[in-house]
Amino acid sequence: MVFLLKKRLFFLKGISMKKLLLLLLLPAFFWGCSNQNYIDNITEIPLKNLEGEVKKLPSLDDGGFYVVIFYSPECPLCIDYTYSYNAIVQNWNNDNFNFYTIFPGAFYEADEIRFFRSKYNLQSDILLDRENKLATAFNAKVTPEVFVIDNSGKVLYSGAIDNRMPELGVRRTEITEFYLKSTLKALSTNEQLKYTRTEAVGCLIEF
Repeated sequence: MVFLLKKRLFFLKGISMKKLLLLLLLPAFFWGCSNQNYIDNITEIPLKNLEGEVKKLPSLDDGGFYVVIFYSPECPLCIDYTYSYNAIVQNWNNDNFNFYTIFPGAFYEADEIRFFRSKYNLQSDILLDRENKLATAFNAKVTPEVFVIDNSGKVLYSGAIDNRMPELGVRRTEITEFYLKSTLKALSTNEQLKYTRTEAVGCLIEF
């Protein structure tokens, strides 16, 4: 039996008053789940790197996969998941799996994201989706929300990294389902996917 531990989220220390008020006034947390089966023209969507240069997701060879996670530097759940996600990137980042951390919207300055990257030692490539074009194409709703996509643009998995947060304010004392790890393992061994879609719990992406 899995016991659930209700836990208040007190990770907001250091957030500016303006952003704190915005987080409080907006429905900052939301349940999200992608309904997209294919992402059209995934390599044509303009993004930017932290230096402001226009970048796009590269084309992949057959057998390659994109692992894209939408993130926010001030979302408590992004902070909470960073260690686990870094470990996954370190273990699976190879010629087959291409990891990208996407920061949607224009709410955060590049320096804030650089600080977040440095503080939490983010392991994957970082791209900025200033106009939310990638988030819209993916139908991403919250951060953190992860997508695994093949080179044709087919969404193979979307949702949460694992089941530690079944709902907002409720945290499992033991993680029992590792959705992203299971998906990557199945793809690397040509096995049937156990998960194709789960519910991502996190902070609402502002469009």
